[in-house]
Amino acid sequence: MVFLWQNTGTGHLLSTEHNLDPDAWVEKMCCKPQEISTNATTARRPFGEDQHRKLLKIPKILDDYNQYMGSVNIADQL
Repeated sequence: MVFLWQNTGTGHLLSTEHNLDPDAWVEKMCCKPQEISTNATTARRPFGEDQHRKLLKIPKILDDYNQYMGSVNIADQL
C-alpha cells in the first residue's frame, strides 16, 4: 500500500504489511501543532481555539509506524 498523510507536514508511507481497509483507523490523543509549523492552518483546525490536546482518528499504518519505527534500526544493529 502507498499512503500519503497530511498533518503538520506531508508523510509518504509504503507498506507490504497493511492493506486499504477503510476501517483501519485508531484513536490517539494528539497535541495541537504550533503556529509556526508548515501547515499550521490546516493541522490546527480540528482543535479549535481552546483545545491543546484532542482524541483524533489516525490511520493504523501511521500509528504502527510511530510505535515501531525504531525496530528496524535495532534489528540492523543486532
